[in-house]
Amino acid sequence: MNPSAPLPAPTAQLQARVSYYSGITIASENYALLEWGSDARVRLFTMNADTNQAKEVVFDVGLGEIEKIGGSGAMLVFLIAGKKYRIEFSGGSRIAASTGNIIGLIVAYRLAKSSGINNWLQAFRSNGVRVTYITWAMIMGISVGLLVVLLAIAAFATSTTPL
Repeated sequence: MNPSAPLPAPTAQLQARVSYYSGITIASENYALLEWGSDARVRLFTMNADTNQAKEVVFDVGLGEIEKIGGSGAMLVFLIAGKKYRIEFSGGSRIAASTGNIIGLIVAYRLAKSSGINNWLQAFRSNGVRVTYITWAMIMGISVGLLVVLLAIAAFATSTTPL
């Protein structure tokens, strides 16, 4: 993505530079623009990174056409007409989370929070779109819970108390 290139003229309530994954791997990443138009339609455009011009309209839908939005971290997955569209607000968040340590998770949380994803989630929820988003607090809670269970199992397995 080219973060220094200007966005198209503001015709929207919300706009965000994002990565759109047209396949299942990171090799399918496309520079894109997600837009919530003043006409209450949500659009995703793939963009030419050099000219900042739209190349293709991936979807252009009314809010009622969005069946569900799921996701976690800085990734949202739109379900529209039975098809999934993966949209990432911060690639750095995904990379930081993949480090596998608490510092990486903290950095991932901060990057996701600063990406603007929360504004989009709030807008979708307040306009009646079904959103099932796993928050960073949920991820941390699940991680801590699993750690406690693993430590309890390890403590029980290594106890020297005879049966």
